[in-house]
Amino acid sequence: MSDNNLLEHTDQKVVDFVVSLIRSQPINPYFVQGRGISEAGAQVIIKNKLEELGLDVFEVPVEFEALGKYEYLPGYVPGISDRVSFEGRPNIVARLKGTDSDNARSLLLCGHCDVVAAEDAGLWEHPPFEGVVKDGVIHGRGASDMLSGLGGMIYAMEAIIRSGSRPRGDIWFASLVCEEFGGTGTLAVADWMQRSGIAPDVAIMGEPTGTRSLSLLCRAIAFVDVVIKGRSGHLERTPEHFSQGGAVDAIAKARYIMSAIDKLNADWALRADKDHPLIEDPCQAKVSMIQGGHHPSSYAEACTLSIDIQSLPHEQDNGIPIGVRDEFVDFLRKACDADPWLRHNPVEVHWKLDADCCEIPQDHEFVRLFVEKIRENNGGGALSGVQGHYDGGWFTNLNGTQVTCFGPGNMATAHARDEFCSIRELIDYVEIVSQVCLEWCK
Repeated sequence: MSDNNLLEHTDQKVVDFVVSLIRSQPINPYFVQGRGISEAGAQVIIKNKLEELGLDVFEVPVEFEALGKYEYLPGYVPGISDRVSFEGRPNIVARLKGTDSDNARSLLLCGHCDVVAAEDAGLWEHPPFEGVVKDGVIHGRGASDMLSGLGGMIYAMEAIIRSGSRPRGDIWFASLVCEEFGGTGTLAVADWMQRSGIAPDVAIMGEPTGTRSLSLLCRAIAFVDVVIKGRSGHLERTPEHFSQGGAVDAIAKARYIMSAIDKLNADWALRADKDHPLIEDPCQAKVSMIQGGHHPSSYAEACTLSIDIQSLPHEQDNGIPIGVRDEFVDFLRKACDADPWLRHNPVEVHWKLDADCCEIPQDHEFVRLFVEKIRENNGGGALSGVQGHYDGGWFTNLNGTQVTCFGPGNMATAHARDEFCSIRELIDYVEIVSQVCLEWCK
């Protein structure tokens, strides 16, 4: 391992730990079905470390029988969330027990251990799952999103234990599975906590924010498939009008719908209810995948647009952005009415998954403490919001836990080629989080 001039011995250990998580290749199996790849190896590494620290450690499996009351809410959509087995993929929860738990404040450190795939591995500067350390940087899939955050939290707890400054309140830790597709692991842990009478006062989600700013909210996302129907025919001839039985290219009609979505996004970009002062990036409906056609010389019979629709905390109704959904469906109806073919063959709308959101008040006592510790460490302390999503909503809704987000790395590199995290940020993170935990739980 390089960069020994930068790292003290303990700092080297946290870097090695993050590298071991990257090398375990904890890809969410939804993206690599049939390859025998999952978060299981990373969870074993994490569990072993937590047990080494002498913490109370719990395995919290995803059991859909116990989650039946949450059907079609964020985290559990039958036929989608349960499409891939959770066997051998438990959440890992641990507790550093306080000396006076009943009379002191508690805190939850949490984040996900799964990462997205790296199908473009040949284009990376460093192989995505080798965990290369070079020039003060950890390279690899999950380095920012969010294995460095998880590793930093664990070593913050180790720093607390080694300091001998035992907190009065409980410090909880949770390594969550399946955040990258559906958030089912988070739902299972929040439900388990509720059934177990566990309700941390506040939480730190370790998604990458950099170590100079603190996020107080994230957006919700809804995944929806829009299926555009056409009529197949020979591609190498100009078809008759569809009223005379001629072919209709579903891909061309999908382009029409995409152009209409561009206009919707332009409208949303100007609306105050679609933005937040801590995010300053309006909610949008973004096409992420296109699937259409069945033969190189045929007009497409159908084309499916997969769309990621963003929304804000104030737009949620029991974790679902009902008003946003209704607006989007009404928008599609009007777009179809304006097209002669789609007027009689309207698109089909299939809602797939929802991921909820959360927000902590800016004047919360924990926010003030957190900002103070960041400023003491590096002079930062700006408040922000995360443009994407992190799994905090269920902790607030089921456990009353107010959730912040603070983690090493840069969200701009998440899900991207050549993902990385600065070692300096990781070391600062361990120090800041350990200080925040001790101060809040004292």
